[in-house]
Amino acid sequence: MASHPQLDQHIDRADADDSPSELRTDLRTCLRGQRPDGHRPSTSRTGRNADHDRIDPYRSGTDTPDRNALERDSPNAARPEAGFDHDPRFSTSTSDGARSDGARSEAAQPQVAQPEVARPEVARPEVARPEAVRPASDGPRFQLRLLDGFVLERAGRAVSMPHSLCRVVAFLGVRGRCGRAEVAGTLWPEVTEARAQASLRTVLWRLNQLEATLVTGREALALSDGVEVDVREFVACARDALRDGAAPLPPSRLTALSLTGELLPGWYEDWVLFERERLRQLQMHALEAVAEQLTQAKRHSEAIEAAMVAVRLEPLRESANRALISAHLAENNVVEAVRKFESFRDELTQELGVEPTPELERLVQSSLDGPG
Repeated sequence: MASHPQLDQHIDRADADDSPSELRTDLRTCLRGQRPDGHRPSTSRTGRNADHDRIDPYRSGTDTPDRNALERDSPNAARPEAGFDHDPRFSTSTSDGARSDGARSEAAQPQVAQPEVARPEVARPEVARPEAVRPASDGPRFQLRLLDGFVLERAGRAVSMPHSLCRVVAFLGVRGRCGRAEVAGTLWPEVTEARAQASLRTVLWRLNQLEATLVTGREALALSDGVEVDVREFVACARDALRDGAAPLPPSRLTALSLTGELLPGWYEDWVLFERERLRQLQMHALEAVAEQLTQAKRHSEAIEAAMVAVRLEPLRESANRALISAHLAENNVVEAVRKFESFRDELTQELGVEPTPELERLVQSSLDGPG
């Protein structure tokens, strides 16, 4: 605690401001911890009320002594009740110098620990890694049917396309992978090569506007792996039947081979006519081979069915009629075999003016003569 001489020194500093003597007396009394002897009439130069002119050591203004020195040497400096400024709950200082009641009320309330809120994790960008093996697709996204008419389906729904786009899709569906020059020259044979290439680029661009990719490749074009083509299934089935020593086809594949229709009926482009005949010949040979295999396996009814499909497709084809006659003879139906032979001979004579080959006649005659 500051001594009285030190306090007197602070009080005497007020003489420089020409403060009245009674104010200095009151100041000395307050600093010594005593109360002044009542209110004296004010004799200030401004003529204001004495209560307003009494010097407050904690009131800001130019007419006050050094505040820091008073607080440091005052006997009440260590007690927080000496002035409101010492209590942080009643702080009136804000960033802009104005009184802030909200800050005072927040400081007066006890601080409650807020529960921590889990922050969402930010997904880190994954570094692209080279894929060693791509997973197999769930199945074909498109089904392309070219036998008995052009039909492109996706998930059981038909996809409508202009005829110019259908031509490219059908060509690649039948021929498989082909070079751009072959596709352009075959589909646009009546124009120059440059114009044919331009037409092909236009069609490919329009195909790329579809929801999924149908054609892939740059120099060599092909249908994507997601397109299932009925022509390819038919060709695979027919080639299985034509392999040497192949086992007879199961009934399901035999039915698919027998019910195969014509390739793109109503299309008369040169490449369509060529492919149509090629598939027809492949089908005929496969049916005849299947009939012979079934006959040897003593599955006579299936053999006769396959042979009759071949005869229906080409009534004047001797190899097909021979397969049917052989199936009847293997079942010991000689009458059916002779009747079919005579019908074929009459029709062949009327249509072409020729006779059946001697091999077919000997086959039927041997069945009539019997063994020995």
